[in-house]
Amino acid sequence: MDNFIKMQNKFVQQINNSKKLARFPHAVLVEGSSKFLLDDATKYVTASILCENNPTCLQCDACQRVLNNNLADIIEFDLSDESLKKENILEIKQRFSKTALEITNKQIYVIKHIEKASSIAMNTLLKFLEEPSDEVYAIFTTSNADKVIQTIISRSLVFRLVHNDIERIKEVLAQEYSANDVNIALTITNDEVFVKEVLDSRPFLIFKENANKIFRNIYTGNFYLTIYEFLSDLEKEELQIFFELFYVCLTNLDFLIDFNVDREIVEKIKSAENFDIILDIVLSSRLQLDTNMNKSLIIDKFSIEIEGAMYEGN
Repeated sequence: MDNFIKMQNKFVQQINNSKKLARFPHAVLVEGSSKFLLDDATKYVTASILCENNPTCLQCDACQRVLNNNLADIIEFDLSDESLKKENILEIKQRFSKTALEITNKQIYVIKHIEKASSIAMNTLLKFLEEPSDEVYAIFTTSNADKVIQTIISRSLVFRLVHNDIERIKEVLAQEYSANDVNIALTITNDEVFVKEVLDSRPFLIFKENANKIFRNIYTGNFYLTIYEFLSDLEKEELQIFFELFYVCLTNLDFLIDFNVDREIVEKIKSAENFDIILDIVLSSRLQLDTNMNKSLIIDKFSIEIEGAMYEGN
């Protein structure tokens, strides 16, 4: 959240100014370029509604419970994963007609990707918005405000998050990470929040600390055992980062030098006859993570095929 606040300072100031002027709206629409940004923005708005301090402190009990997803009086729908029906709006209305469970006495409903709601749900939602209860608040998010119906926009205070600025991201992260690490992570994603998640992730640390061993063992016949040593306990989401990092480093071999891989090994990889095949294997392994294929089988297939392609190409 610290990085979000630094990079979205204008948004944070706008929210706190609304609190200061006692004009905090009952409906907020936040437009942003990525899921990670919007998720952090949603948490910040929620904390601001519940926090008694100004600016929002992010330290008090209410703020900490928001950051830890530990509040009873919040209903959330993510329309990237589910559809919003008329019945869902009626459920919100019925639930919020009762007394709030928390001591703040405020109730919040969050609808992510509001532009994907059905027209029937939208019409029901509009009726709810027209007669807001004093302590009921709505937070909507969207990646494209142009696709949100005008009647929702007219009843909401609209905030637009700053688009990703690579130089700004580098400037902020340089306080905590090396320039090389940031540059490598930025080739995986330019999402300012996810970049930090990549840098702090287990697969990134594994790759950084063991890249020389991983690539050296391709040629010694121990690649399979090495890969299992490092990857067997990673979740699929973590394996995704590992495979993307593996691919990025193969397409920019200077990154392997940055990770202290011996130049001799890098030269062997660069001159491998099956180099294009190796890249295809990595991409294929990454795509298989999006299927129901067993994680162990993906690791098996990846390690055996990479070792075979590297060995045959030299």
